[in-house]
Amino acid sequence: MIGESLQRVVAEEISAAIELLAKLSEANALHNTHEARRRFKKTRALLRMIRGEVGEEAFAAENARFRDAGRRLRDLRDSQSLLKTLDAVSGRFFERRPALAAHARRLFMDDERRRLEHVTQPGAGDGLLAALEAALARSRQWNLKAFRWKEARRAIERLYKHARAARKTAGAKRSAETLHEWRKRVKDLWLHAGLLHKACPRFLKEFAHELEVLADFLGDDHDLAMLSAALEERREVLKRPRQFAALQKMIAVRKGELIDTALDLGERLFEERPAEFGRGLNRKRASHRRTKRKTKKLAARLTLGKRGATGSG
Repeated sequence: MIGESLQRVVAEEISAAIELLAKLSEANALHNTHEARRRFKKTRALLRMIRGEVGEEAFAAENARFRDAGRRLRDLRDSQSLLKTLDAVSGRFFERRPALAAHARRLFMDDERRRLEHVTQPGAGDGLLAALEAALARSRQWNLKAFRWKEARRAIERLYKHARAARKTAGAKRSAETLHEWRKRVKDLWLHAGLLHKACPRFLKEFAHELEVLADFLGDDHDLAMLSAALEERREVLKRPRQFAALQKMIAVRKGELIDTALDLGERLFEERPAEFGRGLNRKRASHRRTKRKTKKLAARLTLGKRGATGSG
């Protein structure tokens, strides 16, 4: 049942991405490309869960296809992210937007306009749509009937292990690369927890929510790192060295706040060893199944009692 449900989800995600990209226009391109990339990421997370069933060769090929598909749409999202992050930093730390920030904003808007035109020009997405249609057809040929709770639990335990190790590395080095790697592992684990939440709803729903919060902190840090790098690339054009230094300092302050908060939350979320986490999942699932059976029995008795009372009347 779990495997077949996941197979349906894969088909739904790919189909949704096809529909979004088939209707691109300048009016909806920002939204549609963002949503399509989100679908690609969810599909890749699903692939990681079922990699043992689809086989390493097929997994590697499909994962690379969806990774590359996301990258084809990434530039437009990055342009939008730079604008939003610049506005957020300017609004928080300055009463009035500095001239340098206003200049940077105009440059970012020009980049966004060029990328928008590139994405929406006639025929730009034909190759990608054809590749997605082919991937959809292949996904329907997978045999996932043998994928059950044992395999799902192993998959989420493995991702927990990777996210836990990435948190340790990020805490030790605090570099853009280690934090970005931790963010990717956290997002994978978040998606897996959400996909499997029915196995033990009370725990996995709460766990997924906390992972989403953590991913948001790390995502904001990543966006700030991108903004800092984008400003540095344009240093000579932007000029105003004092304003430049002040803005970069404010970015560093906000990044420090986000990283400290993320590491504290991560320490709590990844306190258990992976094997302990996996055993805990088994216990919680068993408890949920017992409660569910008792509820069904009680509901059946109540139904019989109502029928008996009606008959005797």
